[in-house]
Amino acid sequence: MCEDFRQSDITDDNFVSLAPAGHVHLQICSEQYYLAAIAEDSWFENEQKAKRIADRIGDTRSHYGTGTVLDNAEDMLEELEMHRVKELAAYRAIFDDHELAELIDLSGSRSKLLRFEAEIAGGAWIGANKRFPVGSVHYKNITNNAPFGVFIGLEPNLDGLVHSSRLPADFRTNDVFQRGGKVRVSVLNVDRVERRVELDWVHD
Repeated sequence: MCEDFRQSDITDDNFVSLAPAGHVHLQICSEQYYLAAIAEDSWFENEQKAKRIADRIGDTRSHYGTGTVLDNAEDMLEELEMHRVKELAAYRAIFDDHELAELIDLSGSRSKLLRFEAEIAGGAWIGANKRFPVGSVHYKNITNNAPFGVFIGLEPNLDGLVHSSRLPADFRTNDVFQRGGKVRVSVLNVDRVERRVELDWVHD
């Protein structure tokens, strides 16, 4: 049996390909659904990122939604890209070749994830979560005043909503909140799939 195994066509490269950090694993890292899945069971250096993932998968209304897939895959890929930079720096301190760089290249994964985002978000919503990260504060114009809140023009074709529950009771008649006025808002949530930005009014 052992003799037969030694004479087989299986090589060291086959074992490397099937190993946890092998080629097969690296190939399926280009699949956004795989990246999103492993994000749920991975350790992240950034505690805030880990908490965001935990919050997303803990919400039964959105856990299996396309937006959660996109956000978790994006966070996972950023983590892998960060570790790749560190590993390459350590490798290059010893070796003078590009073998590791080629082996752990994630550019295909990044390209595929960008295409996925373009398919489900599109237009001004592509990268909106990076331009308007949660917690960031912006001083922007009011584009509309409605019974349920005020719309804020963050960019052309990209508005956010400050819900009425986060505004003074008289916001409908208050001069501060009329169309054309400028207010300071903070970003609570960016949903690129549903094309919604949830904002909070920042009191001066």
